[in-house]
Amino acid sequence: MKISKPLLAFCAFTACGMQYASAGTIPFFSSPGVIDTTKWYLSNGWKDGNIQSCVWLKNHITVDQTNLKITLDNNNNGSTVASYGCGEVQSISKQSYGLYEVRMKTAKGSGLNSTFFTYTGSPTHDEIDFEFLDKNTSTVQLNYFVGGVNTGGVNINLGFDSSADYHNYAFAWLPKQIIWYVDGKIVRQTASGVKIPSNLSKMYFSLWSGSNSVTWVKNWLGAFSYAGPYAAEYAWVKYTPMTTVPATVTTTVNPDPIPLRLNPSSPSGR
Repeated sequence: MKISKPLLAFCAFTACGMQYASAGTIPFFSSPGVIDTTKWYLSNGWKDGNIQSCVWLKNHITVDQTNLKITLDNNNNGSTVASYGCGEVQSISKQSYGLYEVRMKTAKGSGLNSTFFTYTGSPTHDEIDFEFLDKNTSTVQLNYFVGGVNTGGVNINLGFDSSADYHNYAFAWLPKQIIWYVDGKIVRQTASGVKIPSNLSKMYFSLWSGSNSVTWVKNWLGAFSYAGPYAAEYAWVKYTPMTTVPATVTTTVNPDPIPLRLNPSSPSGR
């Protein structure tokens, strides 16, 4: 949750009458060990208000040819902002309706949040979330905001430990519906008639620790007591924009309206 401020592998496909533009993996690196900063912005030297007990530091984000790693540890690089260092990655470009996919492995520990989400930035606050409250890595919280209104997170039982291995997580963002997936299966979808985020948004990845001095954050994430270092790892991310967008998806007719299949040339994950 925010409170403050594609080398492409192409594959066009159609499902349930929906046509999608080329889908591709957005590379984390421009060369081995070098983050592609033409596509990704690394937050550095600040934090999201008083909810965090760590400061965003770009040197806490590393890449190689297989994954991106965000580390949270007790090295704050001498910052006066917070005692711990953590990391946040933002896409440079903004996206709209489409299919958002990631393959990731979360951190594990009370008071931690491993994330994958879209967010507009101020002054409008639209957001669609996968938030892994790492006090319980067998669940994930799915949420969305419309015009600054928090619609309320829903906790989903994953049936596995998200910190033990990589899994695929995705959401389809449509004009009148959001559908969340875990390993290709629908785990939540919005009801008909509800307001849906509509503003262009960036993609975000982060790992951060909550502040024990803010009661609601402590209640939400659990108390944080450092026993790290901790890491969240991301194998790949994909965004498939829509060229023809339906108003909604009838999942009772097709239980998997937007199939989550990798391109033959896409990374196979782990």
